[in-house]
Amino acid sequence: MTVNLRNHKSASSLMVFWVGLLLLTAALYAPALRFGFIWDDPVWFGRVVGKSLGELIAPLPEYHFYRPGTLLINRLFMRTGGVFDALPMHAFQIAVHLLNVALVARLCRALRLGRMLARGTALLFALYPLAHQAVVWAAPQQSWVTCFMLLTAWLYLKARRRSSARLLFAALVAYGAAIAVQESAVQLLPWLFFIEWRERGSWRGLWRSPALLLFLPVTLAYLLFWIQAPKYEGVTTLALEPEVLWYLLQGLVFPLVGRVCGFPAAVQ
Repeated sequence: MTVNLRNHKSASSLMVFWVGLLLLTAALYAPALRFGFIWDDPVWFGRVVGKSLGELIAPLPEYHFYRPGTLLINRLFMRTGGVFDALPMHAFQIAVHLLNVALVARLCRALRLGRMLARGTALLFALYPLAHQAVVWAAPQQSWVTCFMLLTAWLYLKARRRSSARLLFAALVAYGAAIAVQESAVQLLPWLFFIEWRERGSWRGLWRSPALLLFLPVTLAYLLFWIQAPKYEGVTTLALEPEVLWYLLQGLVFPLVGRVCGFPAAVQ
């Protein structure tokens, strides 16, 4: 009876934390519902006006990215006469951010991270100040692509552990949706290899993994297609720039410092 009561209290406190976090996040972003359109929003959304579904899926000559998923999502909010309403679009951004918070928590638990580490990670993700622009502005796709990437990783983990072809196919579909929304989703592929290594405990047999046999060909096919899509010089181009390399190297600061100084046991 004591053990059951203790477990009930623990589950209740956990529920209070997650509900409270989602409500707090929603309250902090709620003022965005009063925001209108800004800057080049008419250009972003105007690209879908008068276009058929086939035209939205194919590369657009006047669009310097290949993001058919983004165009299709924008198309969902277009009203009769090519008119857009800012309110539902801002509400959608906030809803996707809240969904991402829940997915971060689920993925942390699926990775068997500690309860406190999972809570802290979700808390940082939910309230991270630099995410503000991506959530309160109607046009950015960062929250959308993040949602599909988190869903991909979570489904991939479940598919690996259950040996489920259906879940693996669902993960592949989510990954396809992610790269269709924004090309930055290709960075998820190394993390799928990391998940494989984590689940196997070694790199042995990796050549038979779904990450290599399914996700790698899809990634390469997308990149080959993306290279051929129209690009605006000075906005999107293929080049090896030292500034970009330095920018990417910032991501190595934390693991390198941790290797030298050591990580707390709970973080490893």
